[in-house]
Amino acid sequence: VTVCAVSTHEVELVRALLPLFERLRWQGPAEAELKIDERDGIARVLEISPRFSGSIHFLIASGVDFATSFARAALGERLESSLVPHYRAGVGYVDRGPWLAAALQELRQKKGRVATLRRLRQELRAPQVPSVHSFGDPGPLLGKALMLLPSFAMRSRNA
Repeated sequence: VTVCAVSTHEVELVRALLPLFERLRWQGPAEAELKIDERDGIARVLEISPRFSGSIHFLIASGVDFATSFARAALGERLESSLVPHYRAGVGYVDRGPWLAAALQELRQKKGRVATLRRLRQELRAPQVPSVHSFGDPGPLLGKALMLLPSFAMRSRNA
């Protein structure tokens, strides 16, 4: 689950993953999750999923034009492969509910509170796209609630 993110232009990370997708002759969406190890600065692959990211609205709001790219590909157009980013870097995203829960949990720890507060402040001050989980647009929240309803009903029945 993406709780907090900032768009970047990490061309080297993309360049490192491309040979894998080329060997697989991959077509269609894929999401690669990486984490940079603070001890040595090396990016490690956590997961590769054959789907769009769950935070696709953040990607689109940052300027990644999936709709046009997929429409052009569906019409048979061969899209040029380019490592030149075509979206804005430095755009932030915060899903405030889970972010607040994680922030409070971090602040409960005795070590590094000042540094944590600084980082949290910086995360909130960055230019941001709105979260898809917003009361201003209840559709996604309502959709998620409806998706969870059958499993909630099953648990209630089994209890």
